[in-house]
Amino acid sequence: MLQYEKDNLLGPLGMTDTTFYVTDAAKKKLIAKPMPKDSDFRVGFLGYADVVAKWESGGGGMVTTMPDFAKFTQMILDGGKFQGKQIISPKSFELMTSDHIGRGSGVQRDFFYFPGDGFGFGLGFGVRTDAGNAKPPPPGSLGELKWDGASGCYFVVDRKQDMFFVLLQQTPSERQRIQKTVKQLIYEAMEN
Repeated sequence: MLQYEKDNLLGPLGMTDTTFYVTDAAKKKLIAKPMPKDSDFRVGFLGYADVVAKWESGGGGMVTTMPDFAKFTQMILDGGKFQGKQIISPKSFELMTSDHIGRGSGVQRDFFYFPGDGFGFGLGFGVRTDAGNAKPPPPGSLGELKWDGASGCYFVVDRKQDMFFVLLQQTPSERQRIQKTVKQLIYEAMEN
């Protein structure tokens, strides 16, 4: 694992179960398996721990646990701080959470636009910039942050609501449907 990540992010957050590959046989059994219909995805990611053991990316490919991922999202909710300690500088946090592909950027907002309807993209996160075109619009506040991985891992940080949620799943073909449904249920529960 890159020493920089250990020293500057994972260590300060206490993310002891987050890594690029799992070597402990007992922990390998805990890696989630894709849904049966995602069989074409299995070679690339289920075998990830064995096949790509030497690949360390700054933008993806890590494996983690719910407690570790919750620490990371809590730090994002708290503006780059964790348990009172500044992990990400305020300027870096501002850059990470501001839209850099807005209307004047030349990025087309069509069917293939990854952040999705109503979202721009910061440095690593989708950033809610408007309600979008859906009627009714999906739940969430302007400035909401989100990230979803290829296998379906997903988090939402809504600083205006002072909340976050993390969804860990292993189903690339069903991830968007499940993410939308879970998000809707969470926001509806908050209204009651």
